[in-house]
Amino acid sequence: MERCNGAVYQIGEGESDIMPPWRQWQRMQVRLHKGPLGHPTAEQPQLSKPLKVEAKPEQDGKDRGEIKVVILPDGTVQGSWGGEFFINKDVDFQVMNCGFEGSIDPMQVYSNEVGEDPSKLFFIAKGHFMILETNNDNGRVRNLMGDAYARGGWALIIRSAVR
Repeated sequence: MERCNGAVYQIGEGESDIMPPWRQWQRMQVRLHKGPLGHPTAEQPQLSKPLKVEAKPEQDGKDRGEIKVVILPDGTVQGSWGGEFFINKDVDFQVMNCGFEGSIDPMQVYSNEVGEDPSKLFFIAKGHFMILETNNDNGRVRNLMGDAYARGGWALIIRSAVR
């Protein structure tokens, strides 16, 4: 089993034990080419029906909208991110579009700032976002686009990271 971290990855943080979500995603894709990821272990939660979860991601203790995730019994993960939030009094962001898809990964060991928890079922998903940035001070508006990652452990803690 691999160790993975459920905490939000901060660029420049300098901690060597935190794997960024895009690297976790790439490693899972390589393993998927070799065959299925498998089913949850006996100590991990078993899914008999779709699990629907809503969470409010944060960055630096500030609200960053809402994430909705559905984990299907076959291990497929689907979700979306939406909302409006402010960086400061002059600039606000509205998530116009963000959907993501992914999978549970029973071979990864979920961990966070408290420590490892092999009983949690880890998942990771990737998608694309489009955010409308409005500078209320000068009236400028621009579109921001990029990759979005959602990852977490069912039992359930969800975090998000945007690169």
